Amino acid sequence: MSLYLFLIFPALIVALWGHRLSRARLAILWAVTSLLMVWLIPIGSRDYPTYLRDFADFNELAFNEVVRQDPLYASAVWLFGHLGGSAEAFYLLLGSAGLWVKLTALHRLSGGSSMVVLLYICSYFFLHDFTQLRAGLAIGIWMHALADLRYSRGRYLLLTAIASLIHLQAALGFVLFGVFMLTRSRAGVWLLSIGALVIVAAAATPIYDQLGYAMLAAIPDPRTDVYLELAAQDFWVQPNPYSFISLLALATALIGLHLGQSVSWQFTRSEPELAVSRAVFVALLLGAGSLSVLSSVSVAAFRVSEHFFALLPLGVWLAASRNGVEPRHRGLLWLLAVVFVYIFLFYSPYLLDPTIGALNE
Repeated sequence: MSLYLFLIFPALIVALWGHRLSRARLAILWAVTSLLMVWLIPIGSRDYPTYLRDFADFNELAFNEVVRQDPLYASAVWLFGHLGGSAEAFYLLLGSAGLWVKLTALHRLSGGSSMVVLLYICSYFFLHDFTQLRAGLAIGIWMHALADLRYSRGRYLLLTAIASLIHLQAALGFVLFGVFMLTRSRAGVWLLSIGALVIVAAAATPIYDQLGYAMLAAIPDPRTDVYLELAAQDFWVQPNPYSFISLLALATALIGLHLGQSVSWQFTRSEPELAVSRAVFVALLLGAGSLSVLSSVSVAAFRVSEHFFALLPLGVWLAASRNGVEPRHRGLLWLLAVVFVYIFLFYSPYLLDPTIGALNE
């Protein structure tokens, strides 16, 4: 596992270099990290062999059959293959492109913070941009949608729709938008916060034992049938709604929504900027709640929660920032980066098989 620590060094260097990342430094960071990814993905990404098989399968189909599911992604695979490109080249390019989209989104959302980039690469970078390449790109586009929320709700919805055509998981951005609209008042924020606490607390009871099955069965997508079958076979371990990541997301969201708004943001930050931050914290509440509500279908609980938890590094930085500009307690953020590395590489390694903790053979 020590090989994957190389992926962290470029972000670590730029974070030590200064608090802010220029576009030029961001580009250098992306280029160096992408080269490391090109080296490591073929030998370490648990999903890479599956992607290669999917590439071959897509290119054996007629184009009108390919575009029925995740049409933008499927069309790109089909066209690349029929133009003579290899599966290896396609997915390494996809991984690099997804990383660039994600880094530029974080740059926009944090005003160029180098610490946000470091926190991200020490955490969910390994889950999406390294192993789940397609989801990584879709989530990166959705992050840009969040950045555009300050300008236009229509732009948010359009970019979320585009991301959904790459990976259906990005449609969760529409769920976030609906819940976000309920938090435009202080009463709505309090209602959502209390609701999230009740939902997570109820995970200690049997109340959600069948709820996840019922919710997934109502979704008209063939992949949900696969999720239900895997759940019936106990293929995935049961999610822990009280894991460190879940509780950290819950605490970060509550601190950001309440202390942040009441202490400084309402006086020093414009409403559009506040809306983006609020959307990030609402997403973290949805991540913690979904891990509880969908716990009976483990694979769905992990997939849905990880989508929202991808914003955790940004959310932590926002909650620790003074007016969203000057981070407080930078030492704690550095410590959190170390904790993320320990959790995602050693304690619960996402580069390993997600169910048995062993390298895929």
